[in-house]
Amino acid sequence: MGRTRQTGNLTADALLVNDIANDLVKVGTGITFFGGAVGIVSALSFYGDGSNLSGVATGGGTLRRNNTYTANGATTSFTVDDGYTVGYLDVYLNGSKLQKDAEFTADDGSTVVIEPAPDNGDIVDIVGFELNAPTNPNFRTTRSTSRIVAGAGQTTFSVSYTVGYVDVFFNGSKLDSTEFTASSGSDVILDSGADAGDVLEFVSYTSVSVNSLDVTVVNETTNATRNVVLTEATSGSISTVRTSSSNLTFNPSTGELTATTLTGNVTGNVTGNVNGDLTGDVTGDVTGNVTGNLTGNADTATSSTTATNATNITVASQTSGTGYHIIFVDNASGNEPPKTHSNTLKYDPATGTLYATKFSGDGQLLTAITATDVTLDCMLFGGI
Repeated sequence: MGRTRQTGNLTADALLVNDIANDLVKVGTGITFFGGAVGIVSALSFYGDGSNLSGVATGGGTLRRNNTYTANGATTSFTVDDGYTVGYLDVYLNGSKLQKDAEFTADDGSTVVIEPAPDNGDIVDIVGFELNAPTNPNFRTTRSTSRIVAGAGQTTFSVSYTVGYVDVFFNGSKLDSTEFTASSGSDVILDSGADAGDVLEFVSYTSVSVNSLDVTVVNETTNATRNVVLTEATSGSISTVRTSSSNLTFNPSTGELTATTLTGNVTGNVTGNVNGDLTGDVTGDVTGNVTGNLTGNADTATSSTTATNATNITVASQTSGTGYHIIFVDNASGNEPPKTHSNTLKYDPATGTLYATKFSGDGQLLTAITATDVTLDCMLFGGI
């Protein structure tokens, strides 16, 4: 068989159309080859692993799964392999797209019910879309469907879509891109007016990056426990955010941050009780009780009511007043509680006088003591 050269349009049983004027070839109603500089192949589905494809954008993260069944005339329920996402499913009967709810039901994620039952030998195609598939975790895809019943002669239909990502179905049959115009993102225009009662369905797809610099923030004031969002990196694209529901929580109403352990320096005021160990320096005021060990410096603490140990205390020179109590401890070293005795041991800073009910020792090193400085509360007895 030699080569042939075609100078006009070729149509073979309406299954193969070579449209030279528009530089395209159609195979049936599902496959279109756009020639010239376009170089696009449009089809209802593609099969194979795609390992030899090049220049394929990885964004979108959507997988399309097709299940084909041959009806037996009695079965109305068809089980979908691997299930489906409710609202992201198309059903075709002998190539014609069925209308959701009116001609089939798909609301449990595993089965599709067609009523009445398709005739024996009918072909049922169920096409499911898995959004946010792991083809690229940095993208998410949404799919929206609009169904409009046309008026007599209507050509323009208000639909929101991304230009280049919309399919149009006319009474269940997918229209070729040459049969409508969709270039505004807000309406679709048919080349020929529809009849009253015709049903048009518009299916559009949108892919968005989850690595956006902006996210929607809502001011939360609910009196409830919320999880604090965590990340494993300080910058760059992060595919997963994390929480620690049992170890770190926040109540928006009370402003209470709850954590099992706090480590590091605290700058600012801490109001309330601290239960547990506090390690590090606290710069600011702490109002409340600290239950546990406090490691660090407390430079200007007003009082330490129940602190067990303190290495240093603030000492000030006192030159006036009388009757100050002298502090003593039980042992010469170690961690000891300070003690006083209200009546038996005092000191007057103004006069330098030390008061005690008794002094013990030989006193041989005492100097500048005269008889008038010693008060005896006993009688002296002596012999000749």
